[in-house]
Amino acid sequence: MTNVVDWKVKCIPVLSAFGLLVAFVVMIVILRRGVHYFYTFTAGAAIIGLTGGLPPMALLQTMGLALVSPNGIKLSYLVFLVTILSHALEHGNFIDDLIGASRRLFGSAKRAMLVITNFVGAYIFVPGAVTIAAPAVERAASSLPPGGKAALSVLYHYFIRMAIPFVPSFILVAQLAGIEEVGAIIKYQLLAAAVGMIVTYLLYLWKAPEAPLGVLSPSPEEIPPHETEIEVEAESLKNRAKSPGRPGDLFRFWVAAAPLAISLALVYSGVIQLGASLVLALALVLILAFFLKKKNPINLMRPNWSLMATIFGIIILQGVLNETESLNSIIGPALESGVPIEPLVILLPLVVAYLAGSQNATVATVYLVLLPAFAAAPNRAIYTAMFYVSGTIGFVLSPINIDQAVAREFFNAKPFEFYRAAALPLASFLGAMAILFLLFR
Repeated sequence: MTNVVDWKVKCIPVLSAFGLLVAFVVMIVILRRGVHYFYTFTAGAAIIGLTGGLPPMALLQTMGLALVSPNGIKLSYLVFLVTILSHALEHGNFIDDLIGASRRLFGSAKRAMLVITNFVGAYIFVPGAVTIAAPAVERAASSLPPGGKAALSVLYHYFIRMAIPFVPSFILVAQLAGIEEVGAIIKYQLLAAAVGMIVTYLLYLWKAPEAPLGVLSPSPEEIPPHETEIEVEAESLKNRAKSPGRPGDLFRFWVAAAPLAISLALVYSGVIQLGASLVLALALVLILAFFLKKKNPINLMRPNWSLMATIFGIIILQGVLNETESLNSIIGPALESGVPIEPLVILLPLVVAYLAGSQNATVATVYLVLLPAFAAAPNRAIYTAMFYVSGTIGFVLSPINIDQAVAREFFNAKPFEFYRAAALPLASFLGAMAILFLLFR
């Protein structure tokens, strides 16, 4: 009997490590086949749990307890608020007002493009939203080849997200790390993203011909029936030489931007926590929509249940990982053999995100594996920021990234053209974050 027990003790870590690797491969394969994230992560959790020594009933119990644990409930609550906020901003016409006012307020197509791409990236978290700002990029960078235009659309869309704590994947990684003051993570991400933004601007916009905003075609509703678009365009150029915007544009711009701007300012200043800031932003959106846009707030409060299911799958996977020895069986021997954690944090998320085409999947697999190795580090925030930046770059480059695909389709750019144009900005982004990581870890 003693020999049997010893055999099990020796075999379980090996089986756990093997199960983790198998689960990792299975999740990537079925994700690429279009299977929903909830089923993908639940299947991975089942493989890890069964190979890690959990009986079937104990595995089901572990999954259920993970969903109702304090951390699981908190994470679900935050993402639930984010999905409602995103829906309210879009269907309350805040996005339309922001883009329309930006097009008319700013004195050049380049400045309008920067504002529009950044705000769309900050406001809208649904895949494919990059196409909303694509027309502004087309006008502002008309002299660039298709790959450069596609890269501009995607890069600024994701650079600005390094400063936004409301992105679901960022909420996930911050909560898993147990970091309440998200500003401690964002300050590093923002510095690295600023380098990427500057490099992108110098490469593609600095010497590009400056075009007045008037070259942007007016929307169909702005064209009187008796006038041709050419006549309206000519008149528009004359008017914008005198005044950059129309009466009320500035008011519409600030109304559209206020909920996010106020909430972010309070979070960054440390006045309120992330959960409270989301409640405040949503309350401001609903109040403004009711009084200024005559929208029914009830109709704006619709969560994204598909994304919620994804989060439930990640919570289940985390709970099973914590209950088994899978993580220790991989990370422990690697660290004991002298493999430094730094290269893994810098490069592994990039590779996995590229293959999986999902930031959430990268967090659910690689981050949970690496987290025990730096959980006791004095500056967990810098490790988390490095991981998140690396994963974001891999996600941007992934061929199954919907934003990249639709941007290339919009500008008729080939994959190689996009990668060539995005290479230097993303390399500077990763390099800047790696330098910060190695200095402050």
